[in-house]
Amino acid sequence: MEPAKWKNIKNVLSAALDLPASERREFLAREPDEEIRRAAEKLLAAHEKAEDFIDRPLLIQQGAADDRTKDDFVGEKIENYLILERIGSGGMGAVYLAERVNSDFNQKVALKIIKRGMDSDAILKRFARERKILSTLKHPNIAQLLDGGISSEGLPFFVMKYIEGLSLNRFCGENDLGLEKRLEIFRQICAAVEHAHKNLVIHRDLKPSNILVTADGVPKLLDFGIAKLLSDDGDESAQTVTHTRAFTPEYASPEQILDKTITTATDVYSLGVILYEMLSGKRPFETTGKSYEEIIKSVRETEPLRPSSVVLRQSPAGPGATSENKEQRTREEGRQTNPRARIPNLKLLRGDLDNIILKALRKEPSERYSSVQQFSEDIARFLEGLPVLAQPQTLKYRFGKYVRRHKAGALAAALALFSLIGGISVATWQAIVARRERARAERRFNDVRQLANSVIFEYQDAINNLSGATEISEKMLNDAVVYLDRLSAENVEDTALRLELARAYVKVGDIQGNTFNANRSRFDRAEESYRKALALNETALAERPQDQTVLKQLAGNYSQIGAIKRIQGNLDESTAYYRKTADIFRKMLANNPNDNDALIALASTQINIATQREEPEQVEESLKICREAVEIYERLLAGDPSDKSLKSRRLGGYDALADVLMAAPDKRGEALSYYNKIIALLEDELRGRPDDLEIRERIALTHSYVADALHLTGRETEADAEYKKSLALYDAVIKADAKNDFAVFMRDVVKILFGKFLVEREKFSEAAGILQEPLKNLPARLEKDPQEFTTDFLIAVAHHNFGKAQLNLYKNSGSRDSDRLKSAEENLQKSVSIYEKYFGKVIIPRMSAKDLAEDARRNLENCRKMPGANS
Repeated sequence: MEPAKWKNIKNVLSAALDLPASERREFLAREPDEEIRRAAEKLLAAHEKAEDFIDRPLLIQQGAADDRTKDDFVGEKIENYLILERIGSGGMGAVYLAERVNSDFNQKVALKIIKRGMDSDAILKRFARERKILSTLKHPNIAQLLDGGISSEGLPFFVMKYIEGLSLNRFCGENDLGLEKRLEIFRQICAAVEHAHKNLVIHRDLKPSNILVTADGVPKLLDFGIAKLLSDDGDESAQTVTHTRAFTPEYASPEQILDKTITTATDVYSLGVILYEMLSGKRPFETTGKSYEEIIKSVRETEPLRPSSVVLRQSPAGPGATSENKEQRTREEGRQTNPRARIPNLKLLRGDLDNIILKALRKEPSERYSSVQQFSEDIARFLEGLPVLAQPQTLKYRFGKYVRRHKAGALAAALALFSLIGGISVATWQAIVARRERARAERRFNDVRQLANSVIFEYQDAINNLSGATEISEKMLNDAVVYLDRLSAENVEDTALRLELARAYVKVGDIQGNTFNANRSRFDRAEESYRKALALNETALAERPQDQTVLKQLAGNYSQIGAIKRIQGNLDESTAYYRKTADIFRKMLANNPNDNDALIALASTQINIATQREEPEQVEESLKICREAVEIYERLLAGDPSDKSLKSRRLGGYDALADVLMAAPDKRGEALSYYNKIIALLEDELRGRPDDLEIRERIALTHSYVADALHLTGRETEADAEYKKSLALYDAVIKADAKNDFAVFMRDVVKILFGKFLVEREKFSEAAGILQEPLKNLPARLEKDPQEFTTDFLIAVAHHNFGKAQLNLYKNSGSRDSDRLKSAEENLQKSVSIYEKYFGKVIIPRMSAKDLAEDARRNLENCRKMPGANS
């Protein structure tokens, strides 16, 4: 058979399989090509009882027809899950309602597993890809992956949170939702898709049946079976992907139909179809009675009607309806999906909403919204009565918006307008000229905007790791700031642009001095960039006081400035910014109590507040704040005990609690108990993942914390043993992965702390030996990144204690080795020079650069007073 013919057969069969089972044979019967029809009918017979496995959502919809039959897995136990019943089935696999066993709590889950005998390489790869994609997505509006593994028979499975609810259109119809509530739900769906896009995932099969709405009105996006990871290896670029056809034609974009490159704009289009259907009760194109090729032709060539006109056509036919009217009604019913799912008042749809939806449904991807976020933000503008991007920005349109928002002043404005009538003829010509100039200016503006974003988001990341690129990278960063400043000055009326500019300034600030990532340690300039973003976001908040996106960006700005102030040693100011951050997250939670991302962010912010208040009199308040944060993590974990991210955060919370307790001498015993609890939890994790080097590294680091706590409580012998245990664990990690530079770095950190401990215990010879390797390794690390302040500070600590060790070895030696004395003086002098750069800054907790420098100077003076110092 010719490849082209086989491709057509696959396309027709794929379209048939997307229809209800009762409609598939009728659909195939309309296929004009007899050879294609016969081949597709034979394939359908082999696939008679199954829709494609990947296209079935992980749920059982309320009221859905029960077509279950006995299945091999029901009643079986797969790892920790008892299979209760089948809730979905397909040709390759099935979805089951299961219950977690061997646990302190009952948890119903949806378990998806490949059927016996269907484990071909292609299916296994597809299944593994879906699991990989789901593992990257953590969002309150995306069905959450809980667990996964291999059954005793070698069949892969994964487990997701079990969700009960209704499909999107059914929920809207049965609850008779108004326009605002529908748009609110749709914006939550957009937030889920945008989250996927930010994690480099394109869904590619968005449709109402893949969206479940819970009883409290929270939508959950399901089924990433044919989604694509943009970061997958292969020939696909980082910006777009190509793929074989696997989609639902009624919701597919023209580029999918034509087998062209797929981008995030594809999901924008599908969301446009979904919104069209949510508000009008119909899809944009007729499907009933249409062959596959006719459906494809409609999507490719036909322009959809305005949703408001579709609603108008759905009004009941009166007694005087003509045959032409009835024929039109029959055609319209071909697109009807749920008569109760529409908004009956066409006035609510006419105008802005029509334009918003049709912009998302443009044939050319470049003419749609540039992102799902921009699509959602335009709906937010509509809800707030502001001008929308999709509407031509005419004077009449803007004036109409003004009148509707400010009715009290409309009459006075109208009277004033009459005084301008005399100059209209001249003003009209001037407006035409101005419009042309504005169009040229807008083109130039967009060019600069695109260039600035390229410099910031693309070129910087690409050249950061190139040898010798620091100077050119710095110049490009400076140029990007200039461009951003120009953009801010030229156009400050558009809220979406403000938010985009704010994000760009944050990116610049992150490169200049984000304290949690690789940066150039230009903290003053980073603060300046963050403050520019803050000003833009504060203005946006005044316009959209309840917008979650604006609130999230603003919270990020406060947190970023708080971190900069912490590095600069301004702890009171830092705490004030962190408190502002926490207040915003509380506001977000008041708007949406189910926003777990905001809840987690609040907990992290609480920990930031608690861990920088180290004065003994502040310990009780800090402990209260910290315990509240840990309680949040533990509460979320109770509902999802397998969430690795939450487990890691809980450990971080325990670590923060111990850190706060260490600030009070009488509470260091309790701190020690938390460190031991962390080790116990990590070792428990390690039993299930014995080859996980990351867990081993964290255990090694925590043993060094235990050593510090033991040292400060006077248990010196035990502390010595813990330092040695920490180093032995790091040695094992590095032996398993010799290229693990971070493990090498952390081992050097522990050696420096151990060396300092040994000097304090007057074990000078052992201290000098242990400090030699960090003094060899860390300067080379600093040379690669001269702005790495933590490494620089650690080098000072190493020089300081090596110098003290050498000085005391000289004093205790009868030989009066002048080289040893000279080494002591040189190392102490180097430490003082480095410490002086960090006066007033917090680099390492409980290590004051000023206090350390004073100790180093005292020892330096002793060096210079030693006999033979000048020889």
